[in-house]
Amino acid sequence: MISEENVKMSHELLLKLLAEPQFKYEFAKVFLSYYPTVVNEAVREGNDIVLNKYPLLSTFSVQIFMVPTLTLCLVKEMNLLPMLLGCLQDIFVSYAGEDGKLQV
Repeated sequence: MISEENVKMSHELLLKLLAEPQFKYEFAKVFLSYYPTVVNEAVREGNDIVLNKYPLLSTFSVQIFMVPTLTLCLVKEMNLLPMLLGCLQDIFVSYAGEDGKLQV
């Protein structure tokens, strides 16, 4: 069984590796391939339980999206903008009522 300490150490190692630009770029491509799946799972669940299941989602998102040169590459090469807008659309649709208006 994987201990909490091993998970913590693995996360710390990954965060250290993200300091290397080529690793960060390759990691970002894989991360983005799973991002819509996690967002859609959260939308289906309708609560924050999924986000609690993936506590580093926001950490890695910040690590990736706060680097302008990396983000620009991902926009060009990975269709980042349509993917993020698609996730946002899924979120909005999930909160829309029968009348099409957002139910906040």
